[in-house]
Amino acid sequence: MRSGTIRLVSAIACLAIAIPVIAQYGHPLKGSWSGDWWLVKGKENHILLDFNFVANGYGNTTLTGILNPGPDQSPMQKLSLTPPDVINAGKAAIAARDAAQAKQAAETAAAAANPAPATPAAAGGARGTAPAAGASTTTKAAPAPAAGASTAPKAGATTTTASAGTATKAAAAPARGATPAVKDNVAIATEPWLLHFEADAKDSTGKTVRYIVDGKMENLGAAYSRVITGTWKVGTQVGNFKVVRN
Repeated sequence: MRSGTIRLVSAIACLAIAIPVIAQYGHPLKGSWSGDWWLVKGKENHILLDFNFVANGYGNTTLTGILNPGPDQSPMQKLSLTPPDVINAGKAAIAARDAAQAKQAAETAAAAANPAPATPAAAGGARGTAPAAGASTTTKAAPAPAAGASTAPKAGATTTTASAGTATKAAAAPARGATPAVKDNVAIATEPWLLHFEADAKDSTGKTVRYIVDGKMENLGAAYSRVITGTWKVGTQVGNFKVVRN
């Protein structure tokens, strides 16, 4: 029953996001994007990304992309855009919450079955240590209360029992960890989508290099403020990039 509910809510969440996107643009990536990639900040390389798609029947879409459209354009390879896995992410979050609750219940049951022993009060008052040799054992009597004064403790006053000259303190109960919150399916569905592509292009020296790009697309529900950021790998060097939808 729980699995069916999760699937239904997940489907509704995905449709709520996908319908406006499909109605306006056909695909979240479709269109032109511009920005920069860099190995060292301050030495950016301007880039243009152009994405399109071909629908191959219900639920089947083939993405196509071009890096720097023009005479020296480079077709993208292994292009993919992966949305968040709402169902599995939701199941993982629920499993984590249930495990935390089960652990807390087990700890509470164990504490109830094995309560901490109470600290016994000293009988007849605190015992003093034997006086050192030659030391005077004379003690001063406590001053008598004034006439008419009450010797009973005041209401609300805290009394402490002295033991070997040190006041005993109640041990504080250990704090228990908070149960992890379960993310709403809609919140999971609006998390960044993962972009990946590779392309062979020529560098400034005319040498062909392989670009490997991994990024996250955010602001999915927005029209022209969508942003993709991530890593831009050139050979063994790893830089960064940022593009926005034009």
